[in-house]
Amino acid sequence: MLTDSKGTTWIGTKGNGLYTIDPKGKITNYHRTSDPYSIGCDSIYQVMEDSRGRIWLATYGAGVHMVRRDSTGGYRFIHRGNDMNGYPADGFNRVRRVEEGPGGVMFLSTTEGFLTVDGHSDDAPSMRFFRTTHSETDPSSLLTPNVMQILSSKKGRIYVATMEGVQVVTEKTLLKDNLKLKPIAMPSTSSCINNVLALGETPDGRIYIVRESDIVAYNPSTGADRTLSHTDNAEFTEALPVYDGQNLWTGALNGPAFFTPDKKIPGVEIPKIIVTRVLHGTGTDAGTELNPSEITVAGNERHLTVEFAALDYADTGSLHYAYRLDGDTLWHNLGSEGKLKFNRLSPGNHTLYLRSTNSSGHWVNNTRQISLKVEPSLWESWRGTGVILLIILAVTGAAVIVYLQRRDNVRMSEINEQQRRTLEEITRVMHEQAVRAQAAREAEEARAGNTQEPPAPAPQASDYRLESPTIIDEDQEMMQRLLKFLDTRIGDENLKIEELAESVNMGRTVFYGKIKTLVDMSPSDFLRRLRLQRAQELIANSRMSFSQIAFAVGFSDPKYFTKCFKKETGMTPSEFRSKNQLSDNDA
Repeated sequence: MLTDSKGTTWIGTKGNGLYTIDPKGKITNYHRTSDPYSIGCDSIYQVMEDSRGRIWLATYGAGVHMVRRDSTGGYRFIHRGNDMNGYPADGFNRVRRVEEGPGGVMFLSTTEGFLTVDGHSDDAPSMRFFRTTHSETDPSSLLTPNVMQILSSKKGRIYVATMEGVQVVTEKTLLKDNLKLKPIAMPSTSSCINNVLALGETPDGRIYIVRESDIVAYNPSTGADRTLSHTDNAEFTEALPVYDGQNLWTGALNGPAFFTPDKKIPGVEIPKIIVTRVLHGTGTDAGTELNPSEITVAGNERHLTVEFAALDYADTGSLHYAYRLDGDTLWHNLGSEGKLKFNRLSPGNHTLYLRSTNSSGHWVNNTRQISLKVEPSLWESWRGTGVILLIILAVTGAAVIVYLQRRDNVRMSEINEQQRRTLEEITRVMHEQAVRAQAAREAEEARAGNTQEPPAPAPQASDYRLESPTIIDEDQEMMQRLLKFLDTRIGDENLKIEELAESVNMGRTVFYGKIKTLVDMSPSDFLRRLRLQRAQELIANSRMSFSQIAFAVGFSDPKYFTKCFKKETGMTPSEFRSKNQLSDNDA
């Protein structure tokens, strides 16, 4: 909604077009009609007035619009469907925001990147639009094509907000394709901050980055930042933040939310993780020490259960946990249960890492390390190794004896074979003589009128053969069993790698190596990819909500599911469904 410099109020809607209320209170509704100068789309995301008093519309389906008065006192909407010939015809139709930058350059935030155009031009047909998009091979390009908002700060810096982070334009010439950008680093996270919905600025130059459940205050001059959480645990939206001179207002699902930037606002709590209980595979308590930093596992009890908790008393029901071992590259989500079971731990020293969210649902830097000392079993100890060596020596000696016996048998077989061939040669010569004699007799009998049919030849040894053996691909058979098992357990959020290994009768280490060899992925990455493949099918072919789909494929945290889905497909679940189930109401 906007009240312009002439006192007219403009209200954009999602699906019902545009409403205006003039200074006398007259209400007019504008929507898409057959008139080429009507609005091109009934979903209006923003109404904006530039420094020259012109009205711009960001439509989610027909690009940007400029508004002009017609001869009857009404409005004509100029867009790519009529006079705006330079607007890209191959995309950039879903526009979220319009922002005026330095020198009157207009920035258009779209789902395919952003556009820049010279705002000083009034000649719509001659307007030239420049594109800035995402490139997988260019680190100075957009982090992702889906741009949520562009903010032109009071100091002339251009900030670009996407779900993957906030970047700043590094070039001075703004009217050209593929502007270079760099991310703003957050000292508290040492990386780009993600899940950004909107940006706001206060008179002192501080930038406020609105995310789903918190707001990050960033000082461009010092690089300092701090994370703020709303007292009511509000879930924020992509509505543009507005500063009224005292408070910064932003949109939330349960209504507008505000805070006073100059006052201290509670920061995000970082709860401490403690180990509350350790159980051996037999179910007995591993010791009475609370919160141990090292756990010893006996060689005959490789099954271990570790129970732990994050000390955040605000809302323990919102806490989520994750873990990884020193050999893992990714965290494994445990959901809301601080309980971890290990089966068949390999001997040696391991490091277990535990982490959690706080009561607001944010993952925080509270990683806890625990040393796991797994003692070898008898067969894995030096005594067991000695026994194994003796067995190997015995087996080797027996193998040598067998080899020598087989060698002698081979030699004897060769002698027998030579004798057999000699006997066959003698038999062949005698047979030929017999045949010639028989032929002579038959010729004599034929002359005497008494001929007989020759006997049928006797079957030879070469006429008999064994059936061909059936060759079985063990890797293919193993993968078929694994996929059949996963098809029944894909929705189990607590499914462990050990269970996958057991389903194909393998130990964890052998299973890890086999999967890594066959699919060039770790078992965890392979399982995650199968979950996300099933999620793509459900998103494209069903009307289930994204939360339902997340749970159906084994994710206990819909937000973590969205992040993984985005990383796998390059699109959010909403974008993926829009692309695969496009309709007029997708906007």
